[in-house]
Amino acid sequence: MVDRPLTNWQDVYDITAVSSMEEFHNGQEVHVWQTNLDSSADYYDKLSSEEKDRVGKLRFVHDKRRYIIRHAVLRMILAAYSNCDFSSIQFARTKYGKPFLIAKNEKGVIQFNMTHSKDKACFVLAIKNKVGIDIEYVKSDFDWNSIANLYFTSKELSYLKEIPKEDQVIAFLNLWTNKEAILKAHGTGLIDFEEGTVDSLINKYTSLPFYCGDNYQGTLAYRTEIERVRFFRYPT
Repeated sequence: MVDRPLTNWQDVYDITAVSSMEEFHNGQEVHVWQTNLDSSADYYDKLSSEEKDRVGKLRFVHDKRRYIIRHAVLRMILAAYSNCDFSSIQFARTKYGKPFLIAKNEKGVIQFNMTHSKDKACFVLAIKNKVGIDIEYVKSDFDWNSIANLYFTSKELSYLKEIPKEDQVIAFLNLWTNKEAILKAHGTGLIDFEEGTVDSLINKYTSLPFYCGDNYQGTLAYRTEIERVRFFRYPT
């Protein structure tokens, strides 16, 4: 049976209660946040005009709600860690489309990455450290073969096909979220995927699988060695 990691999440209702931790701002810790996107809370006013335009272009109500919550909560988290108002948070994008924070605090630029799947969103933050994160909703009947054939090595394919069928989906998602997290930390993602790309990066990054509730599997990756990863849950 494939092991699923146990992860201790701390519920935090006031982000500022943990955002000023010296260990984080000195680069000793990486912080991971989780939030629920299935909420009726109204965060629309916390979005930028560009984000509001994006919401207006989404067709379905549940997609609008999930977009609003994850982008508003990201702004709230980054504002707390940057000690500024959420309205002053500004983003730019790399040539590969990865967003980054323009402003920096006295300790340096806060690196972050966001991921979402179904009703969950997770965010990873660090100082002076490349970070990436990916979560996926686990469907027991998910047909992973077509994706694996495109992105997995022959060794990985053999491993998946040799383990018991009931373990294959979890095993696939362990491998998949690991690849995604590393590539996102590196700054490219699957848009720049070539066979062997992840293999060449594995020794440069530390990967940590985590569990964020029923039927969700995740992995985070970071470049520089740290002392601790903390997991927080922001209730919406």
